[in-house]
Amino acid sequence: MSYEYNVYKIAEQDENELLQSTNPFAFVILAAKKALYGKTAAQPTKLELKKQLLRVLTAMKDRLQLDKKDLLTLFIFMDHMIKLESHYQKEFNQEIKNWEGGTMITYEDELKQEAREEGRKEGREEGRKEGLQEGKREGRQEGLREGKIEITRNLIKLGASLDFIKKATGFSEKKILEIKEKLEKE
Repeated sequence: MSYEYNVYKIAEQDENELLQSTNPFAFVILAAKKALYGKTAAQPTKLELKKQLLRVLTAMKDRLQLDKKDLLTLFIFMDHMIKLESHYQKEFNQEIKNWEGGTMITYEDELKQEAREEGRKEGREEGRKEGLQEGKREGRQEGLREGKIEITRNLIKLGASLDFIKKATGFSEKKILEIKEKLEKE
């Protein structure tokens, strides 16, 4: 048996073609290619690569008319592809704040807010389901307790001994006497 797979070598892709492409996925390939190059590079070089990609993303945004979510998705992908030490990441974050007046941070906050709302919604639904199950469980327990009380009342009416009622219902002697007292008052 023999398998053949199509191979797409990111490192061999032409940067100019990627930059001119009308497909947003070209940015993903470009970011991955830069990440491969930057894997062994020094932190200042990695920082420059991320800044370059940020400029490319700005140009693609206008040319491809990307909406906020697509732009943010590409940005997050790029940001995670090239990891920086904290000092350099802070510098890059400052660059982001300066980029288009910090709109990327606003987009990211919006996305996080949407995710939080979705999480809350799922949490409420999960809570409702658990509450319903708990309610059913409590209802069954309450029903069993009421059934045992009714059995106790009937056994008392039939004149069954206290020991027999205790064994049949599992109630304590005190509980049986309370039920008997209420029955006599009726």
